[in-house]
Amino acid sequence: MLQLVPRPSRTRNLLLIAAVVVALVAAVFSPIILRPSVSQPDTSGGMSSVLASHRQLMTATTMTTQTWPRVDVQSINDVPGARAVGAWVIEESDLEGFDPPLDESDYESGLSFLAAAIPGFDAEVNALPQPLGRGERAVLMVLWDIDECDELEADPGASARVDLGTLIGTSATENLPEIAAPGFDVEFLRRTGTCD
Repeated sequence: MLQLVPRPSRTRNLLLIAAVVVALVAAVFSPIILRPSVSQPDTSGGMSSVLASHRQLMTATTMTTQTWPRVDVQSINDVPGARAVGAWVIEESDLEGFDPPLDESDYESGLSFLAAAIPGFDAEVNALPQPLGRGERAVLMVLWDIDECDELEADPGASARVDLGTLIGTSATENLPEIAAPGFDVEFLRRTGTCD
């Protein structure tokens, strides 16, 4: 009778050990490789600016990437009552001291006002999609058209959502902090005449 027990092999044992080690390393690191993510560690770091004469709102939120080797910030989803007309990734230093003495109503669009008010901002260069390396901090700036305040008020918690991707093609959609949502303070939008 023939035995079906394999002969001991040092090479086979080393390959099995190597396979187990690779599997363990993959299990530990797969979330930061396979699932794109940006975290917003400090939601108070966000800001918004009303451009009432254009019925627009600009929101800015700090992000820190969590994906290795990089994450691609791809797009922003609309919310009921507001439409994202532009989104850009800029450096935090670009927004330091943003309290422009400029009158936004003097500009033909919210975008031209932002270009004048934020030194170093370039709508074409900074536009999404933008890659960010692991651990890199940046600001996601979104310009919203405010279409309908009643819809924003009906669901004030409707989160702004960002679409993300990785170098290997995996993707995810992540909620941004509350302050990044155009419905964060509907009463203020009404008082400033940004919406009826």
